[in-house]
Amino acid sequence: MNAVKFKLTKLRTTLIRYEVIYKNLVRDLRKFYSRDFNDVTEYIKKKKQVPQKYNHFLEIYIRTKFSRELEQLGIPMKDMIFNLGSLVYPKEMIKLLKDDETS
Repeated sequence: MNAVKFKLTKLRTTLIRYEVIYKNLVRDLRKFYSRDFNDVTEYIKKKKQVPQKYNHFLEIYIRTKFSRELEQLGIPMKDMIFNLGSLVYPKEMIKLLKDDETS
């Protein structure tokens, strides 16, 4: 019964587990943004050449895709880089945080 396909019209029932819905939404967001990020920046191809430049590639992607939205919402670039970076490649972001702490 928990494997019912999620549709917004069926949210009135108590048989749906919301943590499963959230997990699937985050998984879909991660898949979309990681593909789009790699298409725009070609980060996957350059990853072995410049592993410390993840922040740089994220900034390029954000400026390319979200320049108008950032200005309207007033979100600092540093926050956007951290949040999107944590979604797309969380392990890379953890490495960068550890590197920043030791520096």
